[in-house]
Amino acid sequence: MKKQIFFIGFLFFGFFFVTQSAEAATYYVATTGNDANSCATVTNINTPRRTIAGGLSCLSGGDTLTIKSGTYTEGIAYNAIPSGLSDQQRTIVRGAPGETVIINGATAGYTIAIMNRDYITLDGLIIDAANAAPNTAAMVVGSTGSSGDPGAHYITLQNSVLRRTGGGNSTIEGFETHGYPSGLSHHLRLNNVEIYGFGSSISNQIHAVYTNASDSIIENSTIHDNHGGHGIHQFSSDNTNFASNNIYRNNRIYNNNGSFCIGIYSGTNNLIYNNLCYGNGGTSGFGGIRADYGSNGAKIYHNTVYQNMGPAVYIGSGASNTVVKNNIGYNNGSDSINNAGTGTTFSNNLFINPIFANASIFDFHLQSTSPAINAGATLGSPYNVDFEGTLRPQG
Repeated sequence: MKKQIFFIGFLFFGFFFVTQSAEAATYYVATTGNDANSCATVTNINTPRRTIAGGLSCLSGGDTLTIKSGTYTEGIAYNAIPSGLSDQQRTIVRGAPGETVIINGATAGYTIAIMNRDYITLDGLIIDAANAAPNTAAMVVGSTGSSGDPGAHYITLQNSVLRRTGGGNSTIEGFETHGYPSGLSHHLRLNNVEIYGFGSSISNQIHAVYTNASDSIIENSTIHDNHGGHGIHQFSSDNTNFASNNIYRNNRIYNNNGSFCIGIYSGTNNLIYNNLCYGNGGTSGFGGIRADYGSNGAKIYHNTVYQNMGPAVYIGSGASNTVVKNNIGYNNGSDSINNAGTGTTFSNNLFINPIFANASIFDFHLQSTSPAINAGATLGSPYNVDFEGTLRPQG
């Protein structure tokens, strides 16, 4: 009997030990901290480390680094953040709630680089590319391009800003995926991210977002006042089947005086819906939403495209099986669908005055007399919720 009791107790102790050791820890960084503090003490908000790099060196997979307010003139290297353990046990690097955290240094040219890592969330950060190197980005996610690289997966940037201020080089992009072959990286997400200040002229084609990832989402974000390229540019140079199953929704993309609001140039089954595109395009050939080159089966639904330099929707000869429905295009260089694609389907699009509430201040709600009311096709989920979260149809 005593042996049996001892054995049960031993099992219980072992289970307790494993459970405790798996608990995630939270570490702190502050401009008043000290990198000489041990990792054990850095779990106390009153004894933080001084640098982000110092705080990251304490992390294991699934831990959290909380950064207190201040400006940190350092970058985050591509291998500095450990992978999380799963989608439910992510490694988190976040600004302290309600505080302003600016990261404006660079490591290997980039402000933040995440390569060959999984299950990481960045939250509540201002990522400033003022000190990034030419031909880099404020944030790059992907692989280094070496043989055998797995790429990056399940990486999220949310409630944050990507910007280029204080000069900096004009060939820096905002958010970029990296690595070949394309498509190595997947399940990336930008949610509630503001991106502005990148590029300089239409000749250099520097994009606010340049992605070749698959199964990824950019949503609820604001992309504005960038120069020379697209708001969102999706392209895979080495295989048109990569960069597939992406979703671009509920974004406000405006005053990008380069190319198109959104351009889809590779991949299959990409969804572009509920976006507001206005004031984009550097010349009359550029402006609204474009599918071309290797795009196959893109769906362009429920977008409002207003006062862009070029056509509202452009389907190039390299696009196939594009579906364009329930879009409003008005006061653009061309209020139409310029279609040279193969197998394009389009219906229920409106290219006359939709009678917005107040287009002069970019209030695109519809007045009661709008011809857009009850003019769309019913498309079902997930398209039955509008930009503001209202269920459609209403009538």
